[in-house]
Amino acid sequence: MSYLEARCREVDEQGQQLQPLYGIHGEAHLPEFELDHLEGYKGSRPVRVGNGAYNQVQMDIYGELLDSVYIYNKFSPISYDLWCYIRKIVDFVADNWHLKDHGMWEVRGDKQHFVYSKVMMWVCLDRGVRLADKYSKSALNKEKWQRSRDQLYEAGKDGLTGGEGTFNMCTFWLIEALSRAGDKDCRKLREAQLKFEEMLTYANHLGLYAEQTGYTGLALGNFPQAFTHLALISAAFNLDKRL
Repeated sequence: MSYLEARCREVDEQGQQLQPLYGIHGEAHLPEFELDHLEGYKGSRPVRVGNGAYNQVQMDIYGELLDSVYIYNKFSPISYDLWCYIRKIVDFVADNWHLKDHGMWEVRGDKQHFVYSKVMMWVCLDRGVRLADKYSKSALNKEKWQRSRDQLYEAGKDGLTGGEGTFNMCTFWLIEALSRAGDKDCRKLREAQLKFEEMLTYANHLGLYAEQTGYTGLALGNFPQAFTHLALISAAFNLDKRL
């Protein structure tokens, strides 16, 4: 954790001086060069030292950093001093999540929009909000973090018209898993029962299900769907055994 904390302390007032990679001792300057006198496996060349991507813009790193801090904080609370640096980082991501970057792929050409970078920036914002909520840590811009997190989520939609329904077979799988978990936790069994009863309301007047259920409750996809009914029978059998 001391290594991560040292990197956090290197951010400027805008929170944007983190590099995609550092040396094992925290070295920031990692120029890439070739060793012509060496060869790799089966004569593969060139052998390179360093990494030219060290000064690239890779926005995913902020999510990976915040997630690491968030997990660490579960077992040993971070200091207020570190939190002040964390706030700068989250503020930076909240203001710049829409920018292009080189991505985890280290593209050597123009910056682009990468899905992984967007996902990890969402993680950064989400973990920042969670840390602020958990210990009532001062975060003057927490509402901005939340707005940016939600905007980033919406921007990540697939862009296709229409909506995808829920896959009924998977819902019945969930019910069966919850009923089995009820062997250890009675609350899970109760949850399974409630979900099962809710799913019964989505069958038609003959008790049949389609492949999917839309957000309005409308049957979508193949009808009737055999997989759905197999999962229904299995979920009902396992739930009945435990009630």
